[in-house]
Formats: sequence, C-alpha cells, structure tokens
Amino acid sequence: MSSIKRISIIIILSLLFPAIVNAAGGISVSTRSVNVEPNGSKSFTISASNAAGRVDITNSNPSVATISSSSEFLDNNSVSVTVTGKSVGTAIIKVITTDVATYDLEEVRTTYTITVTVSNPSTTKQTTTTTTTTNRKTTTRKTTTLNSITTSTIMNTTTTSYAETTSAILETTKNIQNNKINGTIKLDEFRVIGYDLKEENGKYILNIDDKVDEIYVLASSKDKSVSINGYGIIDIKNKNRVVIEVSKNEINNKYIIQIQKKKSNTPYIIAMLIVIIVILLSYILIDWKKSKNYR
Repeated sequence: MSSIKRISIIIILSLLFPAIVNAAGGISVSTRSVNVEPNGSKSFTISASNAAGRVDITNSNPSVATISSSSEFLDNNSVSVTVTGKSVGTAIIKVITTDVATYDLEEVRTTYTITVTVSNPSTTKQTTTTTTTTNRKTTTRKTTTLNSITTSTIMNTTTTSYAETTSAILETTKNIQNNKINGTIKLDEFRVIGYDLKEENGKYILNIDDKVDEIYVLASSKDKSVSINGYGIIDIKNKNRVVIEVSKNEINNKYIIQIQKKKSNTPYIIAMLIVIIVILLSYILIDWKKSKNYR
C-alpha cells in the first residue's frame, strides 16, 4: 500500500471516530466536624466538580447551632455555609444531594454528616486556682470538687443533646418520607419552543446542537394557585440540565430537562469531501505523470 493511501486512511478514520473523554464529577465538603463557641461562627465549604444541581442542608438541633442556608444550587462551583453557636451541646448537620448529576448525566447520590460541637471555654478556666504555701491541701480539694462538677455538667449536657439530636433526626426522616407521598403537580403545558422534548422515567430529554446557547421553556397551569419558577429564556451554555420548580400548598415538584448536546456533522462532512477531492486529484496527477512518461 502506498504512503498516500496510508495517510488518507488515517485522516478519514480520525475524522469519523473522534476521541470522547468523559469527565468524572461529584459533590464534596471541606470538613466533617465543626467546633465553635456560643455566639461564635465558623464556615465550611460545599463544592461541585463537573456536576450541577441542588443540595439540601439539614440541622438536627437549631437550639445548639444555626446554619446560614438550608439549600444551595451548585454548577461546577463552591458555596460557603456559616455555622453559628447558640448553646453548649452537639448538633448534626447533613449535606444531601437532593437533585445532582454530573456533566456526563450520571446521577449523584451522596449524604455528608458534619458534627457540630458547641463548647464554652470558660468551663476549663474555672478549674485554675492560685496555690498558696499555707493552705495547699484546701486548694487542692476545691479544685478536685470543681473538676467533678464540671465533668458531671458536661456529661449531662452531652446526654441531653444526644437525645435531642436523635429525636430531630427521626423527625427529619419522617418529614422526608411524607414529602415523597404528598402528590404530584401536573402542568397543562410544558415544552421547549422549537424542539422535541422526550419524557423518560419522569425526566425530560432534550437533544440539541452544541452551538445553541439558550432555549425558551414554556410552562403553564390553569390552576392559579400553582407557582412556577425557572421557565422562560434560559442560558444553557456550559449546562447539562434545566430545573423548573413547581409548588402548590406546600407540595414541591421539579420538572428536570436533561440537555444532551450533539455536535453538528457538517464540518466533518466538509472535511471528508476535501480529503476525498485531494486524494482524487493526487491519483489523477500521478496517472497523468505516468502517462506523460510513457509518451
């Protein structure tokens, strides 16, 4: 086989079968424990890598500590959540990937648990006493008694906080289960203008050219009590999903459009035609030179 033919075959194969690289993605948190004083604040970070969607943040014991946000929407970025101490005790914060998918359209299901400990530094300072030469034994007894009282107080507080934490976790679980059976809000009209929207397993699939940067989502309901957010002209550049939130009487639903962008075949077809023309011209030129030499 001649070198021209080998090069031509390699060029055609590279155009027909371009390399495809899938990027892994997910959600992560910066820490699994937070230590803070009453009226003090500390922050932790939630990050999305090659992923997008909503995460919910729950707090088992708001009387011990509060959080600055109960949910966040991430799109390949990071957000900061502030924890503020209220009273001595323990609280459990959970970061739950409620509706998250990677850029490769793989669903992300992760729950992170962050333990928040609120402690009062003044408790340890009370055990420090000044030792004198004349009354050393009496001072030692007082210090021992104070340490016993402090230890007992911390143990009682921890036991109470654990019981409150367990109760709060059970209540949160119950609420999540109730939300699942609350019902479904159906829209009278839900479509993307100019494109076919396919429904698969409760989610909508939109096949679209990769050069399209925005779409127009039309969502409406004849029921005036239904609230719809997120529809209209939507920028889809560097996005693989669109979420439309629908609510009515404390029932919340999401209409998710998974965007599958496909590359246009026109540049490849033009490139292939150019390669074929070049090959044909090369063969014609070679045959012409051969025939000229025979003459």
